Amino acid sequence: MKVSARVEYGILAVMDLWLNRTKEPIQSSDIARRNKIPKPFLDQLLLELRKGGIVRSMRGPKGGYGLSKPASDITVYDIINILEGSKSEKFCPVMAAENGCPRNNDCALLNFWEKINQELMTRLKSATIEQICSEQEKLDKHVMYYI
Repeated sequence: MKVSARVEYGILAVMDLWLNRTKEPIQSSDIARRNKIPKPFLDQLLLELRKGGIVRSMRGPKGGYGLSKPASDITVYDIINILEGSKSEKFCPVMAAENGCPRNNDCALLNFWEKINQELMTRLKSATIEQICSEQEKLDKHVMYYI
């Protein structure tokens, strides 16, 4: 499975909303700066994530974004599905080639890729943003700065 910039940035944005959560909404410019995401691109992703029910937006001078549900209820698969749709669920390098696959569905290699894909989908559907952010917080605590 190839992870697009849309998915990578979308996951980073959702993680940022959880890792930097306060009572105040978080502005997209802050998310973009912290994660080195082009702001116009991020704004498009946040709009899609809002429509998909992952984030909420607040208008006004102190407006911004927040998560619309607990991070424990948001999976990596949810974000991928919103930003890429079901096209991310199928993967066979041979079938993805320009000429397609001459074997159609009668192929051991295709069966192999499908099993890998099923395992991947299971993992993506069980990995929550809360779990990933908890791991990030542990990593951040181990950062040491030397002078």
